Amino acid sequence: MAISKGSQIGYEACCFTLAVERYDAQNMECILYEGNQDQGILCHSFTEFAEQMERGFQDLNYPTPSVRKRRFSSRRPSGTAEMPAQDRVVQGRRDGRLKTFRIRVRQCLHATWQGQLGFDAGEQDTVAFESFLELIMLLDQSISGNHILLKTDSGSLTEGICDALLLGGRYSGIWIDRQDSPDVLICGRHLEDGEKETFAIRPMFRENNTFQGILYWSEGRQQRNFRSFLELLSLMTSAVGKQDQKEEDE
Repeated sequence: MAISKGSQIGYEACCFTLAVERYDAQNMECILYEGNQDQGILCHSFTEFAEQMERGFQDLNYPTPSVRKRRFSSRRPSGTAEMPAQDRVVQGRRDGRLKTFRIRVRQCLHATWQGQLGFDAGEQDTVAFESFLELIMLLDQSISGNHILLKTDSGSLTEGICDALLLGGRYSGIWIDRQDSPDVLICGRHLEDGEKETFAIRPMFRENNTFQGILYWSEGRQQRNFRSFLELLSLMTSAVGKQDQKEEDE
């Protein structure tokens, strides 16, 4: 009988603890711990939290993604997250002042995650999630009490992905500008150097508890299809600044 890679990895090693310190209109602060490690990484948005989780998957080589997530041109290798700055490394306490969660991703299908979310680091009180989008909706609901219903019943995928970006892009510099048409959403991302990147999003479907569609990056004049909301965020954060793009082309 064949033994899978996942069966050789201890349960604790595959789990992440998310200790939430602050979560309000101005500030999000959470610490992500991998396995039983006492050293965690400080994150200020769901986007940063996702990047660090993906880096943990790569270190473990588990779970193996079914597809490689797409990115725009970047000097970073495809599918990797930047190493955290030293001042983001937190030592010690694993319980959040606001909430503590236990996350185990069992599969990475359809360019997104499937797994279980445990509340207050408990082993018994858990709920399954079928996508990264569903996971952050559950986290937001538990922390703030919000019950976000993606507006897809009326057939407006654009409104649905707008709601998802307002949640998933919160605190990460992503802003929503306007809808040029019922089918296209214009949004952007503020960069640390004061520049900004502009994107046009055309959602096409909602399958596997997430969104699929087309993303156009205006400054880079590049277009990519995205197979999940997680891949959409990954594409947006992989878009390098104008100066970096110029240096890369040279």
